[in-house]
Amino acid sequence: MIIIKKIINFEEGNEMNIKDILTIAKRELKLCFSEKIMLATVVLVPFALIFGFTMLLSVMLKSENNISDIEEFKSYSINAPDAFEEMLNELNITPIEADKVEKTKEDIIDKKAELLIVFPEDFKISEVGSISVSNIDIWYNSVNLDSMKIYSLLSAQLDGYQPTVFAVNGEPEVRYDLASNKDELLSIIGMMMPMMLIMAIYTVCMNIAAESIAGDKERGFLNTVLMTPIKRSSIAAGKALSIYILSIIGGISAFLGMRLSISQVASAMKLKGGFSYGLKEYLVIFIAIIVVVFAMASLLLVVSALSKSVKQATTIGPVVMMILMCTSLLTSVESFNAVIDNLGMVNAFIPIWNVMLSVQKIMMLDYSMTYLLISCGVDIAFCFISVLIICRLFKSEKIVNV
Repeated sequence: MIIIKKIINFEEGNEMNIKDILTIAKRELKLCFSEKIMLATVVLVPFALIFGFTMLLSVMLKSENNISDIEEFKSYSINAPDAFEEMLNELNITPIEADKVEKTKEDIIDKKAELLIVFPEDFKISEVGSISVSNIDIWYNSVNLDSMKIYSLLSAQLDGYQPTVFAVNGEPEVRYDLASNKDELLSIIGMMMPMMLIMAIYTVCMNIAAESIAGDKERGFLNTVLMTPIKRSSIAAGKALSIYILSIIGGISAFLGMRLSISQVASAMKLKGGFSYGLKEYLVIFIAIIVVVFAMASLLLVVSALSKSVKQATTIGPVVMMILMCTSLLTSVESFNAVIDNLGMVNAFIPIWNVMLSVQKIMMLDYSMTYLLISCGVDIAFCFISVLIICRLFKSEKIVNV
């Protein structure tokens, strides 16, 4: 509280009173907990959103994105008949010796190569209607976007010959995708989970923030509160404190939904031994979620303070959410990821976005503690600045005349 006082720099005699702040916060919390719908929004909705949507992750198709030119791919063929030579050359698929199958498959797993197509030594193009057809094996890595691209291009070319003259990847007991289930799980979770978290966090913060300030304006209650002996700065801080407390509850709900759903998705993908992050990863994810919840609540509190009514506040809020969701979805696009990587540490200084990006990296087990700490520090500073803005608005008559 001392830090907040110093940041806000109130004149002497106009400082915030902790008792008054707690009184306002208690009143706001009491109102929230007395409304079953609002309570359900805070406690149950984040869990339901995260858990429900994550259950669908294992069946969602991975979007194809802008990927490198095929000339840059390292794709190989073995025993390719002359009839396929022109097609394979167009796709820059290079012939190699038959004894390099296992080495090439290892390279595909390590993302050092994209694809391997193997024709049987006795391969023949069967006549239409033939009972027996030759099988072509195509080894690829679904986690590697370049691998998926060349695999799609090759499959499209081979479709011109199918379905009557030969089979492609026709052995049902063989897994041709060389990406491990664990890598695939991390890729899916890292791509989708930040968007789900944004939806859950927004659902919690928008309603309570809009009701807390814009709702009181609309009902005329704010005028009554401002006429009491309680300092306006204490009223603003009390409202902010209550929103932060409710946001923590919502953040915990979202975290629990994420925690339980990950193991369910791993089970659905038949991941041997299941999958779970370590205690360190879960702790870091939890801290990141709480920080971004604070930042989102702070932003929406400012929106609420600047709005004349709940309707106006909830009209502006979705614009903020859509921007964040779109940027979150774009992280699954290779070209956009390249832009993000080029920005480097600049990302850490963009509030809310920085921590959400950290959450994505943590879930893909590819994160930097330095980046995360800087991001959290920036978002905490953003919260203080937001409280400063709200307190300044409350000290002005504009708070009721906006």
